[in-house]
Amino acid sequence: MTTGAIQKGQRVLLVVYAPPSPAILESDSKAETAAKIVPGLGLVVKDAQDSHALKEAQDLQRYLPGWNAAAIFRSSFTLQLDQLGQPGKIISPTDTTIPAAAWYRLNGASDVNDWQAKYYTQVPGQSEITRNYSAFLELDDAVVLEINLLPSLATDDEVTYTPSLSAVTKLYRANTMRQLWRHETTVSDTGGRTLYDFKVKPGDLIYAWNHLMPQLGSQIADDLRKNLVAAGVPLSPKPSFAPASYTPGAAGYLPAGAGWAPAPFSPPGAPSAQAAPSSPSPAVVSASSGPFVPHASTP
Repeated sequence: MTTGAIQKGQRVLLVVYAPPSPAILESDSKAETAAKIVPGLGLVVKDAQDSHALKEAQDLQRYLPGWNAAAIFRSSFTLQLDQLGQPGKIISPTDTTIPAAAWYRLNGASDVNDWQAKYYTQVPGQSEITRNYSAFLELDDAVVLEINLLPSLATDDEVTYTPSLSAVTKLYRANTMRQLWRHETTVSDTGGRTLYDFKVKPGDLIYAWNHLMPQLGSQIADDLRKNLVAAGVPLSPKPSFAPASYTPGAAGYLPAGAGWAPAPFSPPGAPSAQAAPSSPSPAVVSASSGPFVPHASTP
C-alpha cells in the first residue's frame, strides 16, 4: 500500500458483491493424484470436479430462502471499518447518482464458477481489473474498497459439508484503477452436515453464514489497519465494537430446526425450534428477490 493511500476527508466507496449462488468447494486431491499418474489428466479431472460442484451448488440454491449476503455483510463491516478511525469518509453506491443497473452489471456472471473466475480467483500474469470504476466520473476523487464475498460449503469427502465464508478484498484508486491493496481470508465452522441436512433445514445454513460474518470482517479490518499504518496513514481508532459472542462449532451453532437470523449481530443462541419437513422442498422465493441478491448496496 502506498503512502497516503487514503487522504483526510477522501471518499471511500465501500461496495460488497456476492455470487449468484453459494459455492461447493471440493478437495483437489483427486485432480492432484490424476496429474501425477498421467500428465494433463489432472485438468480433465479438475474440470469434472468443477462441473459436479456447480450442479450441487445450483441444486442447493433451490432450497435456500431469499438472503442478501452482501447487504448483511456490508452493514456489519461498515461498523468494523468505522472503528478503525481511517481518515476517509465511507460512502455506499446509494450515495452516488450511478444507477442501480450499472452496479448490477459490474457483478455480472453466468454462475458461481464464472463469478469466481472473473472477480475472485487470482491468476498469475493476468490483470485483476475486472470492474472499471474509472468509467464513473463522479468517483474521480474516491478510493474503492471492493469486497467479493463467497458463501460456501467445503468438503473433503463429499459426505460432510462445512459452512465457510471467504472474501477477496481490494482497494483501488478509482480514477486510475491502481490497486493499492489486496487481501484474502476464509473463516469456517468446525462442524458439518450432509447436503441433504442443509436442504431439509436451509435456515441452519443461512444462520451459520450470518454468524461467520463478524469474524470475517474482523480479519479484513485488522489487515487493512496494519497496511494503513505501514503506509503512514493516520488513524484515530474508536472504542472497539464487540459483536455478539460466537464460537464456531459450539453447541447451538447449527441447532436442529434453527431459523434464519437475518441480523448479523443477533443475540447468540438459536431461534426457537421449528418442525422440519421429512424431505427437502425447494424454497418458494419470488423472482424479484431471488435466493441470492448479487449486490449489496442497491435497493
